[in-house]
Amino acid sequence: MDGDGDDDDDDDGMEGGGFNPSDWASLMRRAMRPVADGEGDAAEGGASAKNPASFASSSAPLSALATSRVFGAGGGASSAARTWEGVGLPADFAAHLRSPAAGFAAPTRVQQRVIPHLCRGEDVLVRAETGSGKTLAYLCPLLAALGSETPRIARAGGMRALVMTPTRELAAQVLETAATLSRPYHWVVCGGVVGGENKQKEKARLRKGVCLLVATPGRLLDHLRHTEAMKADLLRWLVLDEADRLLDLGFEEDLNAILADLNRRTSGAARCTALLSATLTAGTSRLIDLAMTDPATIEIDPEEPEVVDEGWTGNGHGHGNGNGHGGGVSKGKGNPNSNDADAAMKDAIAALDGGADLGAEDVKKMVMRMPEQLRHTAVEVPAKCRLAALAGLLAGWMQGAVPKVMVFLSSCESVEFHYRVLSWLASGGGKGKASGGGGGGGDDDDLRAGGYEVFRLHGVLSQPDRRAVYQGFAAATAGVLLCTDVGARGLDFTGVGATVQVDPPCDPTTYVHRVGRTARLGREGEAVLFLQPRETEYANVLSELGVKFCAASVPAMLDVLDGGRGGGTPRGEYDRSPHLHPAAQRLQKKLHGAVGGDKELATLAKDAFRSHVRAYATFPSDLKHIFHVKRLHLGHVAAAFGLKEAPGLIGKSATRERLQAAKDKKRKDAVKAKRDASQKRKAKSAGKLAPNKARRGTVVGAA
Repeated sequence: MDGDGDDDDDDDGMEGGGFNPSDWASLMRRAMRPVADGEGDAAEGGASAKNPASFASSSAPLSALATSRVFGAGGGASSAARTWEGVGLPADFAAHLRSPAAGFAAPTRVQQRVIPHLCRGEDVLVRAETGSGKTLAYLCPLLAALGSETPRIARAGGMRALVMTPTRELAAQVLETAATLSRPYHWVVCGGVVGGENKQKEKARLRKGVCLLVATPGRLLDHLRHTEAMKADLLRWLVLDEADRLLDLGFEEDLNAILADLNRRTSGAARCTALLSATLTAGTSRLIDLAMTDPATIEIDPEEPEVVDEGWTGNGHGHGNGNGHGGGVSKGKGNPNSNDADAAMKDAIAALDGGADLGAEDVKKMVMRMPEQLRHTAVEVPAKCRLAALAGLLAGWMQGAVPKVMVFLSSCESVEFHYRVLSWLASGGGKGKASGGGGGGGDDDDLRAGGYEVFRLHGVLSQPDRRAVYQGFAAATAGVLLCTDVGARGLDFTGVGATVQVDPPCDPTTYVHRVGRTARLGREGEAVLFLQPRETEYANVLSELGVKFCAASVPAMLDVLDGGRGGGTPRGEYDRSPHLHPAAQRLQKKLHGAVGGDKELATLAKDAFRSHVRAYATFPSDLKHIFHVKRLHLGHVAAAFGLKEAPGLIGKSATRERLQAAKDKKRKDAVKAKRDASQKRKAKSAGKLAPNKARRGTVVGAA
């Protein structure tokens, strides 16, 4: 089977007629309505759908097990240490944290361990799972220290604390949290400088003074070099959030320059530094040596500690560590090899600190942690039914009370394509064609159908659009966020119950951070990984690195689309060839028609296809035996984007150029609007100062 158009062979004979986009929209709306007890079927995956409207209750109480995971239980810490006052915070600030405005009743385990060190001014190196409360672990002691200084600090004194994050979205999230926490200390001014924002407004803010600054490395370095009003001589606290990511993509050079500049400005004065991440790699040791002095290593005692070897061999097996675990994975409590696990973990952390004389292979180790309550699923999905499987999975989750989902794709073009198609489905085909919705930002283009919203986030969007998408998805009751790895780090969206990785990640660290967008603060979560038939060995690689995968059925996902019969027993032929499922065939035929009948959508589909293949070619050499571009069936991949044959791989991306042009136009429009507003203010001011002209026939000054 070559996949180049054979989807149409049985179109006329398919039962049930053609696919109607309103069927999918109807499924989503129906799933969002409360139903009476006993009504409806069990959702795909075994969850009950009796009250789908209750899914958004992120404030629902945690189970006893989840509470113990997040806040600790029993003998792990004293009862005093499990209160805000007990970890060293002032009573008035602790009362604010417990108030309804903040809503933080007690510190989590990571906060119980980290806050006392920072209150004493000690450097800390923190590794804890995603969603464990690391942001408050450093913001609380920083704000308490700044707010308690006597006499009160003045904003004119400049920056006292600096938080660096790798992405703009994470910076916005940290700044928003800081603004909420700092309300008792209104004189402690919090601000941010990030790429894409108005630099002149940032300079004006820095000129007035900012006590706690949240920044991305590139823009911070720009201001340090070119903004004379930026004061940092009183800097005493430095936080490097998502430290491993800060070292990626050329950030290391910026960080070196930033730290050198800060050291020069502060004349080598004592400084408290915190370095945090869910994964600490051996490469982080360079940053530790540069920025920290004898740091305290905070390793939250995991229920199942995992030591992961970064440098597995090409056949998918780890180097081994002499304890009988070929992939370098050891389990903790209850495991006869737990002592080996503890020793291996200590060696890995010692390697990060540069305090152990380890071999070349040992230095490659890193410690990874994922929430234990997160359920991982690897599902074999042929490329030709990938879109149908995704649509069925989202609809099934809605019936099973999972309202908000993040979907990860490999490129901005692929995000744009899936955004158009899912928006078309969510609107019930009301716009007439899948290309409706435009290519602009997040304000008016994100579709709302019966309350179900579709968003997209990638690096080519303008900063105002990215900010609007972030705020919109955070406030949404139900919806899906399609994103590249821009959304994989540090972002905390309320109510996200699942993640889908339609395109597999290039490394295990990215997998950890992608799945970490759900199962936060002890809550349950789902993580689904789509793999093509020739890619299933990747699940074995991740399994050897500690990920426990469940199985899933693609026909069961497609049954949800086939008349909404979720949970039906799939027929054997569809298990072997899910792309022959009637629901997949109908959706594929409709997609072919939409792409073939619209030039703009066809261009987008071709760009998405090319970008997918190019991204596939970037997998590291250790994974080439699984992900090699020559192993791709280009005809099947083309079918995933609604194309009947594979287009040429050579050519520029018209979609990326269009998005970049729209981004540039918005920037120019903003500059022009600012210039026009300035001219109007000057003209108005000049008019007020000019003398009144005398009316004809009157003498000026006459009575």
